[in-house]
Amino acid sequence: MFVPLHIKSDYSLGFGTASVSEWAARAAELGYRALGLTDIENLCGQVRFHAECRAFGVRPITGVELRPGFVRGRHPGDRQGRLVLLAADWTGYAALCRIVSLRCGGKRGGGPAGGLTAAIAGAGAGLFALSDEPRLLARLLTQGLFDRSRLGLLLIRPTASELTAALRGIARELGVQLVADLDAVFPAPGDRELHLLQLAIHRGVTVAEAA
Repeated sequence: MFVPLHIKSDYSLGFGTASVSEWAARAAELGYRALGLTDIENLCGQVRFHAECRAFGVRPITGVELRPGFVRGRHPGDRQGRLVLLAADWTGYAALCRIVSLRCGGKRGGGPAGGLTAAIAGAGAGLFALSDEPRLLARLLTQGLFDRSRLGLLLIRPTASELTAALRGIARELGVQLVADLDAVFPAPGDRELHLLQLAIHRGVTVAEAA
């Protein structure tokens, strides 16, 4: 059964519209057995997320989305080239905590200036990594940061079958799985207007321009 691995709560300021409890309730309503929370560059909602998911009988999956160009308090970073990290166990969760601390503190080369690969150096154990940027996945492989079995090329809302076919070919060349998943920032269609309003405020544009 399909499992959403890539949702954002209102802890992803300016993007997510729903609380972790709303996400858990919606997942249960739709019959999902598990749900992955990957807020942008933070783990702030994870403790509550786990409690809420268990209350609704949904398995929680801890994750985070790292973005190139991220600057704490100034810029959330760019979607293209993002890296989604998912914890497989407690070792992976501890690794995520260290990575987020480095990204926010900018220490020892693991901050935004050091790039995504610098932040996760030595932290591959216990983690799965997904990205929509083939070159980033190639770097993770060549630098020995991840095993192929723990990497996936993200396929997010392809606009044409040609794009899907091209990504399949790239995944085969890299020897990694092609992972189809939604970049979910709101749990119900009626929340789209709130999401657009958040984007407009964040970008300093009108709602029409943000659409």
